[in-house]
Amino acid sequence: METSMAFGSSNPGGSPVAALDVRPPADMNAGRDDGRCRLCAGAVVRKAGIDAGALSRAYKRIYGIDVTHLMHDVREIDFHECPNCGLLSFSPPIAGDSKFYAALSAWFDSRFHSGGKRGEAIPPRSRRAGLPQIPPALLQQPDPRSRQEFELASAYIESGMSVLEVGCGKCFFWNSLPANIRADSRYVGLELDLSAVAAGKARQIDVRAEFIEQHASTAMSQYDVVCFFQVLEHIVDIRVFLDACVRCLKPGGRLIFSVPNARSFLGHQPDNVLNMPPHHVTWWTEMPIRNLAAELQLQVETIAEDDLTPFYDRDFMKVLAMNYLRRLFKVQQQFELEGYSYLVRRYISALASRLLASCATGIGSTARGHSITAVLRLAS
Repeated sequence: METSMAFGSSNPGGSPVAALDVRPPADMNAGRDDGRCRLCAGAVVRKAGIDAGALSRAYKRIYGIDVTHLMHDVREIDFHECPNCGLLSFSPPIAGDSKFYAALSAWFDSRFHSGGKRGEAIPPRSRRAGLPQIPPALLQQPDPRSRQEFELASAYIESGMSVLEVGCGKCFFWNSLPANIRADSRYVGLELDLSAVAAGKARQIDVRAEFIEQHASTAMSQYDVVCFFQVLEHIVDIRVFLDACVRCLKPGGRLIFSVPNARSFLGHQPDNVLNMPPHHVTWWTEMPIRNLAAELQLQVETIAEDDLTPFYDRDFMKVLAMNYLRRLFKVQQQFELEGYSYLVRRYISALASRLLASCATGIGSTARGHSITAVLRLAS
């Protein structure tokens, strides 16, 4: 039976938390841009553009990261929409390399793993009715964004199952599962960050430094569940990646994944560079996820949008303030990274978000949160 749940309202995160879970997908992202949709190969329509120079300067200004070596001679990055499947994407699809992700990971480690105030924020339990409560172990994890997607995914994992997680990072998802399920199930994690691989092995977890394409060649039809969280938006060759994931599923197996929700506040942030290349190369909503399922011949069991949690209250209020000012000043462009008028509006929005964050509790109860999670099933 298919269910479609909406908990919360619009989200690409202006907060750098969108990258707390950063992984180096560079080698997985080798691909070319032929002007077609990377999901369905349909013709795309240009919606907006980003000045590549301004984007490079923004990464340097905010995160201290030099991305000019990734931009090459690109002067403008187009933002496209596919009318056929609904996928939103950037062209050319400039993807981060290992140097970029190492620098970004170090930036987040210095701020979110050092006892910082926001790094300690713990959101309340989600408002989803009928789903398991969040495992206590997950309350200790540094990425509160992940809790709702993990909660939903865990509802589909039972003792004795075989689970493959692509881009497993530090195995937060596996560690969030109840101990009895972990004891009786087989888990394999794929991760390109060698330090994370070593950390997993040190804890007796089967973590391998492999691409999913490589793994699929020797693990066809071996898993009850293949999952990945906050990974797909980094991938250029979407179909190659997804086809490899599906090949690993047993008949009747489930593909479970989450991506940032472009219908949330994230999709309304004109200056969130972490929702742009070289970090994110695609934006997702329910429509392209349903078309993805059709392309892969998978049945949609559940598509759920996160609640907006208090962790994102300030980001949410900042987006409201920024877009009010943009309308007031008749700003037309979708993306905005530089300029005196922009900097003034950005400062005012940030100030307003600090003063009004407490008001988001009521407003946010009907707003979409950071992510959207899908559970798709392969025919038996």
